[in-house]
Amino acid sequence: MGKHSQTKTINKKSNKIIKTICIICLLAVFVALIFILSKHIINIKQNVNNNGIKSEEQSEIINNSETEEQDEKNKQYEEEIKNTINSTFTALKNGKIEEVNKYLDYKKLLNKLDEEISTDGATKMSDLEKAFFEKLEWNIVNISIKNTQAIVNIEITNRDFKEILINWIQEETNIVKSGNDKSSLNNLKKQVTKTKNTRKVKKNITLNKKEEKWRILVDNNLENAVFPGIDLVEAAISEMN
Repeated sequence: MGKHSQTKTINKKSNKIIKTICIICLLAVFVALIFILSKHIINIKQNVNNNGIKSEEQSEIINNSETEEQDEKNKQYEEEIKNTINSTFTALKNGKIEEVNKYLDYKKLLNKLDEEISTDGATKMSDLEKAFFEKLEWNIVNISIKNTQAIVNIEITNRDFKEILINWIQEETNIVKSGNDKSSLNNLKKQVTKTKNTRKVKKNITLNKKEEKWRILVDNNLENAVFPGIDLVEAAISEMN
């Protein structure tokens, strides 16, 4: 009986030890699993962050590339615009109508002065037209481009057309009163050629790109730039009256 009791006690102790060892092993496995999972989660987060950084870097690279491409395009456009303006005003100054018409509507430009001035079928300017532009000087100050339209701030010097037109209108008025019938355009030419004063203005003119070519829009801004002082004539005549 004594030996049996001792054996039973030893078995109980052994079972407890085995259970304890099993528990310890399970805890160790559990801790190991937690460690592995934690490390895996950290790696996932790092990969996500790295991918986010790469994505941002790629977006930045794409944006920089697009900006550089647009900058290069604008530089090309600026050169084209400068060439267009310089070619146009040089042709005006040299009396080459065909060349001018490549870049703007010359007839529409002249109609600002007098609709009697006919350019239909003409390839060269009359002496009157040459006198309009022989003092023409210009300087491009700034170019702003948006898509296929450009706004150019330009400084232009030419004969003082306020003085020219006021003197012309006064002379025409006196001619009508006296009953004489002199050519109106001859009188205008006389006023243009004898006017030595010049006027400098700064205006914004518009260019549009059509069929791969830049053309200058003939509007009040261009007319008031090419014929400086013309926009002041109406007010000046009102004051005189």
